[in-house]
Amino acid sequence: MEPSTQIDSEHYSSHLSSVNNVQDVFATEDIQNEQGQLIVPAGNSLDSKAAAQVVKFKLLKPIETSVAIDGQLDAEALYQAIRVIFLNDKELRELWFMHNDDDELQKLCAGLSRYPLLLQKLTVLKLQLPQVFNQAAFCAWLSQRLFIEEPEIARFELFVATLFHDIGLLHLDPALLDKEHRQNAAQWRQWQSHPLIAQQIILSCKDLSVNCANAVAQHHESPDATGFPRGLISKQICREAQIIEVLDEVWHYYIDIFQPKERSLNDLIPLLQMNQNYRNNDDAEALILIFKSMPANELCFTPPAFIEPLIDFLQSKFHYIEQFLIITSELNKIVGFKHGEKSLLGMQNMLIHIHVTLVRSGVMNAGYIRWIEQVKQEKLAHAYKEVEDVSLMLSVICNYCEQFMHALGRFVEEEYEHKQQEAMQDIHQKLEKLERPEANEILTDQIIEVS
Repeated sequence: MEPSTQIDSEHYSSHLSSVNNVQDVFATEDIQNEQGQLIVPAGNSLDSKAAAQVVKFKLLKPIETSVAIDGQLDAEALYQAIRVIFLNDKELRELWFMHNDDDELQKLCAGLSRYPLLLQKLTVLKLQLPQVFNQAAFCAWLSQRLFIEEPEIARFELFVATLFHDIGLLHLDPALLDKEHRQNAAQWRQWQSHPLIAQQIILSCKDLSVNCANAVAQHHESPDATGFPRGLISKQICREAQIIEVLDEVWHYYIDIFQPKERSLNDLIPLLQMNQNYRNNDDAEALILIFKSMPANELCFTPPAFIEPLIDFLQSKFHYIEQFLIITSELNKIVGFKHGEKSLLGMQNMLIHIHVTLVRSGVMNAGYIRWIEQVKQEKLAHAYKEVEDVSLMLSVICNYCEQFMHALGRFVEEEYEHKQQEAMQDIHQKLEKLERPEANEILTDQIIEVS
């Protein structure tokens, strides 16, 4: 079932009410319900009392068209907001000074002046969901380095799509931003609707293209057809959406994992290489070149006392992936390739991509595994940095394996009358007995690990 594209004003109205606590939000015209009854008179503040009235009724017009925010973002304020995100972090500041084009960025921000409704929503996003805003701003800035050879209109529309790709979150229950609150199918469908809501918002801007709206709608799609909201395959996903997806991943890796341990953007390269191998993504390769231009850290992060436990952890990943591949090797023989079933095709694509990624990376072969053991036994210090990188790369593969297991679990649960149910259930049960390697708490504090 595809998530609903209907835009609900309830949560956005609540956000506007909260914004009113720090910046005046007022009605620019009478706010009326569907029957024409007055809810909030023009000129009145949208405080908590007014917002409580608004959410009780279906409105004659969307709430955002009838309000204004005093001091909302304009071109200069947006430029400064993006600039601050980069200058407040050592690594991002280095990236900014090496690759920023000030004139271009100011021109892009100025282009948004034509869309006061988008700037209103961006203001609310910055105040209410600041981490989401920071991520969007980072991705929008970096996207321009990947589209530098494209026509001006294409660069602007990618900037818009990247900056607003998560704007639909303002129309959802904020609790859903925490994965712990996405426990049932209804909550997941609601969460998965946010790209479609953002698409509708972009489509409301008449001179932005359908491609710009599609980039927003498709940014959670995956080339193996396991993404959402529509489960598209690689050739159906526009390049712009794939750029947004990889930039979101870069932000997550850096902010959540690398930055807290004072690691560099250059250290993300092994993860981007796996992304490039899995998705055959030329833009991931371009990002690698950008990060290669950043100062490199040639030293091993892991303290010497923890190298042997790290190698043990790495070897357990080798074993886990090897067993995963053995168990899943029968799937294609069981279902074939002429079934025409989207869910099966998605799982088969995932397995193909895992195999291709491993082959391209060159880390999953007997000779390399023997070399890792040699590093451990002979304490080859010059190879410790490579051990760290390979451990990160295999963590990404482990994540792909888990994504496959979740997809298979859904299939077994939902397709209980399928003719291959028994065989698929057997594979699922075997996979459930596999335990993903986990570092203990002490080792986790000493290494970089992608979960």
